[in-house]
Amino acid sequence: MNLHFEGNKLYYMEKEAELFRALDHLSKYLGNQADLTDDQIWEIFHICADSAAVYRHITDYFNVLDRKILEARIDNGKLKQELYDLKKENIKLHQIVNDHIDGF
Repeated sequence: MNLHFEGNKLYYMEKEAELFRALDHLSKYLGNQADLTDDQIWEIFHICADSAAVYRHITDYFNVLDRKILEARIDNGKLKQELYDLKKENIKLHQIVNDHIDGF
């Protein structure tokens, strides 16, 4: 089990629960079911700020992941080209060896 991943997963689940709590406050306020106190407004503000930081972290993660995938594809393409070149060289060397053997 990857503890770093599990820790992030729990963190994101906690942030999701906070976001739903903020949405609940806003929903009740917009539905004229409850007024928002200053503390609730600040709580909503902090939840939104934390959510923005979480989305930035996730965006950065996927940007790095996309870059690594692209680099791996480029490296894979280079390796395929090198393998192709080595196969061609191997065929050429085989032909030279066969020609020398036939000469004896």
